Amino acid sequence: MFPFCQTSSTPKKSDKMMTIIKSTLGKSQSPDYNVINTHDGAYEERRYNSSVCISTNAIVDPADSDQGAPTKKDENEPCCKLFSYIQGQNEGNHNMEMCFPVIDEYTPAHGSKGEVKRNLSFFVPKEFEEKTPLPSDPDVSINQRPAMTVYAMKFGGYAGDDKCLKEKERFMSILEADGIKVKNDTFFCAFYNTPLKLFNRRNEIWFIKDLDEISEQPSLKLDVERDQ
Repeated sequence: MFPFCQTSSTPKKSDKMMTIIKSTLGKSQSPDYNVINTHDGAYEERRYNSSVCISTNAIVDPADSDQGAPTKKDENEPCCKLFSYIQGQNEGNHNMEMCFPVIDEYTPAHGSKGEVKRNLSFFVPKEFEEKTPLPSDPDVSINQRPAMTVYAMKFGGYAGDDKCLKEKERFMSILEADGIKVKNDTFFCAFYNTPLKLFNRRNEIWFIKDLDEISEQPSLKLDVERDQ
């Protein structure tokens, strides 16, 4: 889920983070897309334009939900790394606006216990897309996400890994019943609200449309800063 970042940050850094979170209660930047079709109001088919994200990875063990793990610190760590980037832990010490949605991309990790790889991403504000500052943290990468067509279904409440996985199964059943083909080796959980919003929360599950003639390209990791 999109959590509070509770680390050993100094009071100054914590105040800075809360300023960023509170600023997102109003209007914030979002990636551009067009609605291609709606399906009985239950979900939408959308075409997203290419975008730039900062990302970091984590591994989700399906047994964690039943055993009370991971710890809060472990759960929050990926989000904290990305928060630190937009707070200025990047080349040039640029402070950036928080963009929504925050997205988790889930893919199989091919482990012995059925683990899932979770790639957490923040969209980069448009003014930084052409020249995105390099991260100071080696665990944070810059990714060029290609244009993609997705099916998106909304759901409410606070969404952790367990809820995202359950909503993914529910949405997959709906799509299968409608005869719609999607790529089943990956899905996204998108979060549109900060933890400060208590009611009418918005989350979404995204599946990439399975296109027979058009191959959706994977995200491109950018290891160097763009040229002037």
